[in-house]
Amino acid sequence: MDKKTFAIIDKIANEHSHKVFGYLDQNDVKNEIWVICLEKIKEFDTSKGKLEHFLRSLVKNRMINRFKDITKTVKSPCPNCPLYRPDETPDCSMFGEDKHLCEKWTKYQVLVKSRNSLLNPTEQKIEIPIDLDISNRAYLDEIKDKVAKFIDPKFKMDFNQFVSGGRISTQKMKKLKKEIFRILNNNLVQLGVFKKN
Repeated sequence: MDKKTFAIIDKIANEHSHKVFGYLDQNDVKNEIWVICLEKIKEFDTSKGKLEHFLRSLVKNRMINRFKDITKTVKSPCPNCPLYRPDETPDCSMFGEDKHLCEKWTKYQVLVKSRNSLLNPTEQKIEIPIDLDISNRAYLDEIKDKVAKFIDPKFKMDFNQFVSGGRISTQKMKKLKKEIFRILNNNLVQLGVFKKN
């Protein structure tokens, strides 16, 4: 990268980094702006204008979208549902403690999770590659299906994301591992890992 391009990106990063979000410090915002610029600089076409204008517009739009995502309101569907009983516990007359079975509640949880992930953008993510032969994969699938039956509902979404190969934050992965080990320790006979004598 030449000095002129470096100076343009640094100028834009310094101008925009004092703005924005309470959960990010100034250096986080600068780093995010640098990432945005470095990812998109290869798409710049000199025949369509100046590099500085291209990057400024790009950063401004991305920051506005990020702010909208973070400040968007995510409302529970329950108060508008005919099954809602605000003065009772549990507050759902149909699903009770098993709200995760309600499609509207599940969608709401996904939105909350999505919004909360924006509040922790620098949280490290981990992926666990799995390279198994067919017999081991079949055994692992059997264990996975049985663990899914016993898992606490609050870990269901993370567990599904994990088994489908999605990314999970390190912190959530630690909690999920504890839950899986708890299930394995408490249910080894039911899971078929050990046989009863």
